[in-house]
Amino acid sequence: MVASNEGGEAAYVKTTDSPTPLDPALAAERLKEVKRIFDDQSVVFWLGSGTCLGCIRENSFISWDDEIDTASVIGMHGLREETIYRIADVFTKAGFYSRIRSNPLYMSVAFVKDGMRTDWTCHRIVNGGAIEFPGVKLPLCLFAEPMEVEFIGQKFLVPNPPEAYLKLKYGPEWRTPKGSGFEADVVMQVGDGDNLSRGRKLQRSLSMGIFPRPNSSVRIFDRDG
Repeated sequence: MVASNEGGEAAYVKTTDSPTPLDPALAAERLKEVKRIFDDQSVVFWLGSGTCLGCIRENSFISWDDEIDTASVIGMHGLREETIYRIADVFTKAGFYSRIRSNPLYMSVAFVKDGMRTDWTCHRIVNGGAIEFPGVKLPLCLFAEPMEVEFIGQKFLVPNPPEAYLKLKYGPEWRTPKGSGFEADVVMQVGDGDNLSRGRKLQRSLSMGIFPRPNSSVRIFDRDG
């Protein structure tokens, strides 16, 4: 099983409660180490979220980003749930603190070393797609044959085509740097029904149509769903 210790958990909590921008040199060193471990274990992964955005848009880490983002899909490229736990053990033996949380949409894995966190989002296939935080539905075709790109002096995979992925994740203006203001664009990409049960969809339809009400409901998701 994945080792756990108070020091490692404290380091993880610090990266979430008091995040600081990545040091580009250390981030490059860490991502190369993560890639080496994944490659040694024959894990197919790609750069996701802000790391993919920085790679494609700026060919560098985004200056205000505070973690490294990688991703895979459970059920694609040979990845199984039990494999994820085994890989986490490998990272633990390599000096990382490994943390796994699971929800119906994905398994959220964090690897922390030297105060820097690498997130590995292992998406579950849900209704023929993958749901990415905070609830953006992505077609599986983006991940079937990831595209190889040059980044920090090595070859990495990204969703294919990356432009389609970034538009779905960050909106049509993804090429325009917005600093911390990007959150609004991400939230606007969440489909109306992506995270609603059949009953909630019916309730929404009634409240917006036959029985309009002056109130609404809001669902807020953390990284564990």
